[in-house]
Amino acid sequence: ILRVTGVQTCALPICSVGVFDSTTNAFTAVDISGAVSGSSMYVEGVLAQNGKVILVPYDAGSVGVFDATTNTFTAVDISGSVSGTSKYWECVAVPNSKVVFLPYSAGSVGVFDASTNTFTAVDISGSVTGSKKYVGGVVASNGKVVFVPLHADSVGVFDAGTNTFTAVDISSSVSGTYKYHGGMAAPDGKIVFTPLHADNVGVFDASSNAFTTLHISGAVSDRKSTRLNSS
Repeated sequence: ILRVTGVQTCALPICSVGVFDSTTNAFTAVDISGAVSGSSMYVEGVLAQNGKVILVPYDAGSVGVFDATTNTFTAVDISGSVSGTSKYWECVAVPNSKVVFLPYSAGSVGVFDASTNTFTAVDISGSVTGSKKYVGGVVASNGKVVFVPLHADSVGVFDAGTNTFTAVDISSSVSGTYKYHGGMAAPDGKIVFTPLHADNVGVFDASSNAFTTLHISGAVSDRKSTRLNSS
């Protein structure tokens, strides 16, 4: 890794993208105040296939696109497609330079094409509602993106090839809020969900959309984990 890029929120007086060169230990703050303003604008980012860093809009009305080779930032306006605060949380890079944004409070899955800087909001309001829906996305072996349920009573399954969303109901197996926080693909292709307040480990088979649980209440107490990172 030659350069590591991070984002600072635009709470005055700082409004910049932070770039750290690990070969020289040099840090550069790239000013973006001319393009965006506010606080809690972006949450997390991912390297797209075209080499650009895509920043996930949380409160921002734009997708952030950062070119680490030239230290240039572009704010791609999405206010005509999605509004409000705490829109998306985390993202997953998929083929064809696309990036999938996981819905947090937004009523849509965000799909950003980094090759054309175009954004599509795929409506899911008929399948799942509420805030703090999903935290953590994992690309399954069949290419679909699996969304880890935080407050949602379903596992989200998104097909980026067709922009279709399926909510797989899990309410009969696990309930409550702050269920899981992140996940990872196991060697057998199943997706393992890390328990936050749930008393079980969630296991999702993306090939059949089957969900099972492994209870751990006798082994650990509340707030079992903070995060299992799919990367």
